[in-house]
Amino acid sequence: MALIRQRKLTKQQIRRIDKQQTEQLELIDDSLMDGVVMAHYGKQLEVQVTSLPELIAQPPTIAEGEPEPFWQAIALGDIWRCHARTNLPMLATGDKVRWMADPNTGFGRIESVQPRTSLISRPDRYHKLKPVAANIDILAIVFAPLPAAAPGLIDRYLVVCHHANVHPLLVLNKADLLSLPQYAFTRRLLTDYELLGYETVLTAAPCPENIFNTNTLASSLPSVTVVAQQTETMIDDAVAMDNKGALNKNTKETVNKNKDEKATIDETSIAGNPNADKVGEHAQLGLTELEQRIADTLVIFAGQSGVGKSTLVNALLPESAQSVNIISTNSKLGQHTTTTSRLLPFDPSDLTQGGIVDTPGIREYGIWHLTPNDILAGFIELQPLAGDCKFRDCKHTQNSKGCALWAAVAQGEVKQRRVESLVTLQAEADTPNY
Repeated sequence: MALIRQRKLTKQQIRRIDKQQTEQLELIDDSLMDGVVMAHYGKQLEVQVTSLPELIAQPPTIAEGEPEPFWQAIALGDIWRCHARTNLPMLATGDKVRWMADPNTGFGRIESVQPRTSLISRPDRYHKLKPVAANIDILAIVFAPLPAAAPGLIDRYLVVCHHANVHPLLVLNKADLLSLPQYAFTRRLLTDYELLGYETVLTAAPCPENIFNTNTLASSLPSVTVVAQQTETMIDDAVAMDNKGALNKNTKETVNKNKDEKATIDETSIAGNPNADKVGEHAQLGLTELEQRIADTLVIFAGQSGVGKSTLVNALLPESAQSVNIISTNSKLGQHTTTTSRLLPFDPSDLTQGGIVDTPGIREYGIWHLTPNDILAGFIELQPLAGDCKFRDCKHTQNSKGCALWAAVAQGEVKQRRVESLVTLQAEADTPNY
């Protein structure tokens, strides 16, 4: 077999090739601009222009009598449909990218992605990890009395926050329902997470399941007050557990902070207040606090379908006009309304002020890509105790000999439900995925 000899280039040819490649790269660099991925539609993405290129293409000169060709000018704040280079990793809503636009076609091409500060991912239908949102600051875990809160799903999201370097914020929507006795479990669940040091917010965005609708909004204020007072009483009772060493060092500060915030809700909903009818809708629904918590941040709303994520987004950003649906009367579960992850900015002209990433409802959140030790690290009150187990390979099941976690349950220091949730998630993560 004859060998193929490589042609030897002269120095002049090498210099000419290098010059051509350098000029081409400079031309591409001058055409690149910064942008943020606003939505993901499979092979196409929507990118908002956040900076203009150094070299701005000029529209063609039209000769007299010729038809006017298509031309899309580039302007700050515009949103373009783009394709991504095949050598790039999977992109997600919130990614900061470098891209170039073609005004002749109205499409752009993403050339590179900037380093991410955080990444929220979840398994797809093929059990492959799929990015959902990038550069997220806060993961708002939304739950409600109806559909019934799923503690296991909340624990999953908390584990995800721990490993994605994202701050968790528990948002209890439809809070007016907590005044009904059948939803006492949800009220206790909220208190349990507050005692662990997690930040919480009570909201009552108008939903068909609410006791009071927007037509009787003024009469709903006392209901929110009752919820705040009942939750505060439960916190006072739980603080007594500190004498047993059941509370972590940050719990008292968190509890006091939450009590002060609930007192604020109480002040804005005093019955008979002559200015009550002048209080803004956000204050009446308890959304002012939520707005303050997520201001100047990029936040993603996650939770079961039907808990009111899209309704909350509509209340915070009325111009977003997110589709909403009602709870299924048969299953008492939510029905999916959000179909595409999309970034909804607080200020469309300035993305640095943050926004909300609205994602499709997730009833299950696989964690098979994490190890059992990764799962344990997401249970902040259980991880310090695991080192006291008698055996290093302790599975933390109820019949595990010398398990420090179950000893703490027996002493009332930790919740049995949390240990059982840990065991369930660890077993799922330890199961081979085929």
